Amino acid sequence: MFIGANTRTEVAEALGVPAVALDYVSLLENKCCKQRGCSFPSADRNYGKCVRHGRSWFPRKVKGDGSDSKHCRGHFLLGSKFQREYQGIIVPSCCCTDKTCEGIGYSHEGMMRIPSDDGKDAGEFLGALPGMTQQRKKQILADRSKFFVAPWHFHPKHRYMKDGRWHLRKDSRYVDADGKVFYSAPPNYLPQSYIDFEVKSPQLGHDRTCVSNAEVEKELPSWVRVMAKVEAECGTCMATVPIVTPPRKPKGNQNEQKKPAKSRKKRKAIVENVDVDNDPKEQLRIVEAQLRSALERIDGLEVNITMKDEKILELTVENEKLKGELNRLQKRLDEALERKITLTFDDLKPGGFLGDYVSEFTYFPTYDANVAFLDLINYTEGRPAGDGFCENLLRYRRATREERAAFQKKLQEKEEGDDIEMTEAATVGLEEVPTLNQTADDDDCDDDDSSSAARSEESACSDDDDSGSEGGNSESFAHMYVDNDELPAMDVVHEEADMTRRGPERKLDWRTEYLIYSVYAHSGWKMRSVAALFGISMTLVSDIVYAWANVLVDTLRQFFPTPTRSQMLRAYPASVVRKFGHAFLFLLLDATEERADTASMKIMHAALFSAYKHHSTLKWLVGSDPIGTVWDDSISNAYPGAISDNMQTVATSILDIVPFGWAVEVDKGFLIDSDCAMKGLICIRPMKKLDGQTQQSKADTALTQKVGKTRIPIEQVNGQMQQSTSFFDRDVRLHQIGLANLIFRVGYLMQNFKLPFIQERDDSEDAKGRPCNAEIRWYGGTDHGLVDVRPFVWMWGLEAEVERWKEVREEFEYLTDTEVSEIVIDENWPAKLKEEMLATT
Repeated sequence: MFIGANTRTEVAEALGVPAVALDYVSLLENKCCKQRGCSFPSADRNYGKCVRHGRSWFPRKVKGDGSDSKHCRGHFLLGSKFQREYQGIIVPSCCCTDKTCEGIGYSHEGMMRIPSDDGKDAGEFLGALPGMTQQRKKQILADRSKFFVAPWHFHPKHRYMKDGRWHLRKDSRYVDADGKVFYSAPPNYLPQSYIDFEVKSPQLGHDRTCVSNAEVEKELPSWVRVMAKVEAECGTCMATVPIVTPPRKPKGNQNEQKKPAKSRKKRKAIVENVDVDNDPKEQLRIVEAQLRSALERIDGLEVNITMKDEKILELTVENEKLKGELNRLQKRLDEALERKITLTFDDLKPGGFLGDYVSEFTYFPTYDANVAFLDLINYTEGRPAGDGFCENLLRYRRATREERAAFQKKLQEKEEGDDIEMTEAATVGLEEVPTLNQTADDDDCDDDDSSSAARSEESACSDDDDSGSEGGNSESFAHMYVDNDELPAMDVVHEEADMTRRGPERKLDWRTEYLIYSVYAHSGWKMRSVAALFGISMTLVSDIVYAWANVLVDTLRQFFPTPTRSQMLRAYPASVVRKFGHAFLFLLLDATEERADTASMKIMHAALFSAYKHHSTLKWLVGSDPIGTVWDDSISNAYPGAISDNMQTVATSILDIVPFGWAVEVDKGFLIDSDCAMKGLICIRPMKKLDGQTQQSKADTALTQKVGKTRIPIEQVNGQMQQSTSFFDRDVRLHQIGLANLIFRVGYLMQNFKLPFIQERDDSEDAKGRPCNAEIRWYGGTDHGLVDVRPFVWMWGLEAEVERWKEVREEFEYLTDTEVSEIVIDENWPAKLKEEMLATT
């Protein structure tokens, strides 16, 4: 059985168990199998029997007689750490009744507690668990301190690993994959997804793609050699041993004296005769086998004992498992290097390496959609095919000092004209422009380039490393070619960008450069990993990421300007009109925080530390219209996490985009009623309970419910941006704040290409061919659930506008109500009334 076995499959078939179960065997030292006539050592957790006469050392779903086993948690055999006892520690099981969770087993990396509040959160939490019945829920809520939930029930974005244990992230609200909002981390993640994407193969810990590898198949556990030795030396006594355990004899008289178990002594003597020998080498082999058996439970540990000069023993301990893993990985890496596998934009095509995962690495679901988007932003007016704007981008490191000076001067004039305070990064002199010698350390440009934290904005697109300015604005060198107000002719572009200074021909196609940026922003990988995938250097990846982040921001801000009142009223959600009775709601405002590195300077750490997140964070303000459309002016730059919502609202002047007399809707934490009143705006905010107030009034409760329902679009946009931009899944490096600003802005503006969130929309209508947010808000599209409220001036007009509308109606009777409303809107009464108000205050 064991002597002639050469592979794991042969041993498993001989024992009648899965091949994975062989890794769970641990032989007991000096303990023989209790089966009559068997001299094999017994296995741990096998009821005193050897592996041949017992199958209880591993959890089984089905017993040998075909009946279901009641205690089979961990029967998927995903590894030793998923069993009830691991490294001498016993952990409790998950309280759910899901069959997949039962198959996974136990978590030795931490269990999650059930929310301890007495409200509805605990019930909602348990209701999200799969297979949870009302009876089981009542049982758990009766004494929730005794029950736990396994970490694989939680989405990876809601948990993190620290010191070898899982912890849940602390957020005010959690958004699942369906966009549903929870106030505690929902345990509705599929355990099967945890197995597919986060669990290594149970067979020696290798990747699932390598389970059938011939080298893995030949790696027999060390206990097989011990069993083979016993079988070779005791083969005659093993030949007549029956495999089936005989039935137990009925119990006789309790007072009857038991006979001594002579056969047990005989079997023990046989083993002792095998283990004890006058030959020192034979003793050495026996001791080595016993030591290996004792250390078998430590994953892959290999022990070798050698004798020198018949007196000195040398003990060698190796981890064969890790050694074999390293050899296989090295072999696969060498094969990949020989084949020179690199990704290109064409790999997004159907049948390509990324053909089935386009939406996971880009902002669009298909290859054709990405091509259409790139054709849209590749400005080619007046130029032949293949000579577009994106195809002629001048790398930042190729720009001369004169061009950089002209660009900085242009930025300064633009910002001074707009009465915007200049940042220090935008006014750096030419003598402060960093040289190409400012390179990162040889470890990883994401982690070790601490010197780049003080770089100027001019180094944001340099190819040195993955770094940027600490504040950083969203302007780029691309403004030399694309102005915010007017797109220049391409002959001007070529005149400014001297083709003779471009150096060698570019290594990558411009569409592949776009894919590099998309992969970096979507996957959350470091630049070193992205560089390996595309076969380029980290220097070039840094250059491409910064360049394309700037290009996308500059392009999308021109596609999506602040919508006019006419554009807003032309497609307004009917549900908002029904709830509030008017169409004054212009902006849904919310704050978003992302974790950042902990600064070593105490002043910086105090500024970044968020009491809400209990961590250093960067904080943005984001606003959307009532259907979830965002635009450039509705997204602020990053601020330190310690700033309050009120102060950030004032500092960013984001309320200036709301027309005079219109409304902004915020959460109860935004105490900006006074600021809105100073600007002539309406602040719609849920009411907080006053001191000593036990219950809100009926009007306050109704307002809170209205705000909660109409604020869903901005919550939806926040969740979609987080899911599509995994760059923020890890802490933002302090020297990448400028880059984080760009990626954050691009991530939100790209949400305009998704379907709008329209409440009370008839779901029975065909969703095929629905327009996206951008088409509805800026390009004349419409959808079910949206109405044109322009003819109804009393829903959106100020008192002066209503009076003016009546005058125009009487004067031009042949015009429609919509045309009359357009005349009144074009007169821009909000601006006039705002000037009058400011003049009187």
